[in-house]
Amino acid sequence: MTRVPVELYRCIVECVTDRKTLLSLLLTNQVLHDEAERVLYRDVSNIFDIESYTLLLQRFISCPRVARLVRCFHFLMRSHIAEDHTCWKLLPIALRALTNLKMLVFRSIGGSLEAYIPSDCACQLEYLDWQCTSESKGSELSHFLPTQHRLRTIQNLQWRSDYEVPPPTSLPALSTLSGNYDAIKALLPGRTVTSLHWISDVKDVRSPDVSELVEPLGNLETFRLGGYHERPSLALLADHLSKVKVLELFGVKPGDLESIDKLPHLEELKVSTQLGSPIDGSISPRDAASVVSKLFAATPTLRFVDIAQPVYWGIPGFCPTYDRWWRDSSKPVAVQLFAF
Repeated sequence: MTRVPVELYRCIVECVTDRKTLLSLLLTNQVLHDEAERVLYRDVSNIFDIESYTLLLQRFISCPRVARLVRCFHFLMRSHIAEDHTCWKLLPIALRALTNLKMLVFRSIGGSLEAYIPSDCACQLEYLDWQCTSESKGSELSHFLPTQHRLRTIQNLQWRSDYEVPPPTSLPALSTLSGNYDAIKALLPGRTVTSLHWISDVKDVRSPDVSELVEPLGNLETFRLGGYHERPSLALLADHLSKVKVLELFGVKPGDLESIDKLPHLEELKVSTQLGSPIDGSISPRDAASVVSKLFAATPTLRFVDIAQPVYWGIPGFCPTYDRWWRDSSKPVAVQLFAF
């Protein structure tokens, strides 16, 4: 086995997806140890208990060699973590050690006021999903983002109005953004973002000022509007969405459907239920045929419309079912869709 070139068995180890198998190879096979370790730590995800995360953070801190192997790190907590838990002290130290990190996902119930990304991290991210606002360390994010020259996607960014706005020349690769109004106001101007999710925040006003967003809104090709809270009407933004081809609305507000014809290149429309309110706000099945007919008549470029079916229970990670109406069809077909 020792005479076999590493290039030959590397591709075999690459195909092993079970973490327990990789760990067994790491601990028991001297020849495959290095490759198994590399694959095991390359993507740290599918872990949902805080004690395992804490042990991992300690491992990254104590062993820089292992930390350098990590390319993708998901911090996903399905239950509340006390603000004085050890992990919050370890997290920023571990992030500094993950020098080759490309993807960072942080999601916990309610976010965390203690989690933050140190501004002196050496990694160059390509994807950041940061569902967190830190009252004491929020400025760290303001200083971290301008250092990220390869960052293409930012998801679930909860920006605060008192954060320092990064210079418009920073984040040159950013093309996909989702976050609250303050995040959009801070990061959209000066950049060529083509995919945007405006996640309505409890603090957002219903008719926000979009005067500084007119030009960057004109670059969008995919636009999602809404979240868990009240959102502005599409009527406020439609005149500026000249390139949008794909649109998703969470719930239907007054003025939404009447504004669809202002999108000259719209090809796909998705009407979802408002997050956290699965039976309210969409288009009722009995009205769907009439509504869709009017939408197709008003928008010649529109290919199909997806309308969320009513859901009477909430399941985390549930993939909702939609009725897809094609142009010139008399009945919809059922499809299951993840968020685009």
